[in-house]
Amino acid sequence: MSKTYVTEDWIFNPSTLTLKYVRSGIVETLDPKSSRLLNFLIENSASVASREDIYAELYGIENARADGTITAYVSKLRKLLEIEYGAKNKYIRTIPKVGYQFVGSFSVLPADKSLAVPQAKVSSNIETPTFNTNSITGKSPLNESWTAQHNKLLSVISFATFLVIFVFTSFALFTMDDIEHPPLPAIKSITWKLIHQERGDDNHITLSEDGLHLAMTVKKEDMNQLIIKDSYSNNFELVFEDKNASISTPAFSKSGHFLAFITSIDNKCFVNEIQLNDDGMMVPESHRLLINCGLYHGTPKLSYIDDNNILFLKQKNSKPHSQIVIYNKIDNSLIPLVKPLNSEHGDYSFALNIDTEQVAFLRDEGENRTGVYMFNLQEQTQTHLLNVDNPINNLEWINNSRLVAIQDKQLHMIDINKRDIRPTNLAKVKAELSGTY
Repeated sequence: MSKTYVTEDWIFNPSTLTLKYVRSGIVETLDPKSSRLLNFLIENSASVASREDIYAELYGIENARADGTITAYVSKLRKLLEIEYGAKNKYIRTIPKVGYQFVGSFSVLPADKSLAVPQAKVSSNIETPTFNTNSITGKSPLNESWTAQHNKLLSVISFATFLVIFVFTSFALFTMDDIEHPPLPAIKSITWKLIHQERGDDNHITLSEDGLHLAMTVKKEDMNQLIIKDSYSNNFELVFEDKNASISTPAFSKSGHFLAFITSIDNKCFVNEIQLNDDGMMVPESHRLLINCGLYHGTPKLSYIDDNNILFLKQKNSKPHSQIVIYNKIDNSLIPLVKPLNSEHGDYSFALNIDTEQVAFLRDEGENRTGVYMFNLQEQTQTHLLNVDNPINNLEWINNSRLVAIQDKQLHMIDINKRDIRPTNLAKVKAELSGTY
């Protein structure tokens, strides 16, 4: 008979892949591997589960190996289990160089029993940690939960923030002021959700690959700040600030182990990087300058190809245009993405699709025309898709076959297969993301 596990914060039913929070009554639907991981850790809570044991459980013994995948799954699971105040580090303990152990107190009920939200006993030998007082926090929790049921939902949230920034430029997004929100119902399909709101100008924002963390630039009085925020709570951490240098274009690596960003001062820009721990927060004293990215100009862009290779726009001092380059952190090499241009015009924006290993980029073709190109990282081939009258910008992927951009303050969709561009709206973009377009 299947079991239901009950703690003082949540109720976990492996047979339905659901996690119900005791206080709010909100029900989260876990992805199958996260559910299987949680069940495995609870069932083996008397001992430490090695990373190899977890791989064998999730993927089969023949695929057991040690890399960052397990770390990512454990980090995502921790965030789901630690929604309630005071629950941080309460349920899963990391045993350095060994593995993980479920340490929370729980009781077990048959799945067919009626649950009236019973209270689990709290183990007396486990401390209940408090939030880091050095973190930047809002005045009250949002009392919202976040679900990782579908990978598409991550794209929706990330792209929704980009669209809101465009539509409400005068108002801007994301503030640390209180916002009163009722508890959200369980997310059963693709939806939109406000994560945070900020009053100000020129805010830059990005979402981590697992959707659990938000990195954003904020200007408070005369100080420029870079903040990491949980996307499911109101918990903040200030990771970098500078009075003189502006901060822009934060980008998470796909593994979630690094966050890069650009600082600019005296018309010169620099690529910076910090290292992140399993909780998605900054490893102390890990900030470092990686490379000079040339003159500060236009809208900077930066993306990780993997943990060791970063794609960004670099402008040479002797030329008026920028070039897309790949920087390797291991050997400090810098190579152009495409062959150098023979004209005075350059590439000024790009969007990286990690899944297909393709880079879409925009090239100034002269005479007020823009060329849209595609570069395949694996095959090292370049394809010209189309030319557009008048400049376009803010190029972003919607899915593997369509991009979105802004031209003359109007949202446009670019179809890779048809090689055309046409005006669109938020409803069509949402339909495209949900696969119903």
